[in-house]
Amino acid sequence: MLPARLAARSAVLDGDLVVVDRWGRADRPALAARLADGPGPPIVYLVFDLLYLDGHPLLGLHLKRRRELLDRLLRPGDTIVAVPAISGDGRALHAAAVAQGIAGVVARHRRSPYLPGVRSQLWRFIPAAPDASPGEAEPVPPAAAPVLALIERLPFPDE
Repeated sequence: MLPARLAARSAVLDGDLVVVDRWGRADRPALAARLADGPGPPIVYLVFDLLYLDGHPLLGLHLKRRRELLDRLLRPGDTIVAVPAISGDGRALHAAAVAQGIAGVVARHRRSPYLPGVRSQLWRFIPAAPDASPGEAEPVPPAAAPVLALIERLPFPDE
């Protein structure tokens, strides 16, 4: 199914498997049940990034360029979606995520390379929970955070 949705001979994608609830949010318990029990609600692959394309590493390219390639190559469907990259007012995006019950926003610098296994100031997860400080947030977002923001400069807790 995935090869039919990707206009490439080979590719390595970064993303998350989720089961989506009726409000459009990722549901971790439903995913665990679906993986353990078999039949059930469909599993959706949320794609965040394109890392290799037809044998060529893309890790050093800017995120903006990797996303352009991904958007050109991936034909979304019911079970595979490129998570939208939204540029603009990060605070408004975060407020919208909070209002929709989404766990938070992943903010990534548009000129950042992909650094596997490295914690970097080039991206961060900004939680929706009012008691969770962005400075203290675990840098790996939960699967319930299917929002990606592309920004020029990351917000920091003292702003």
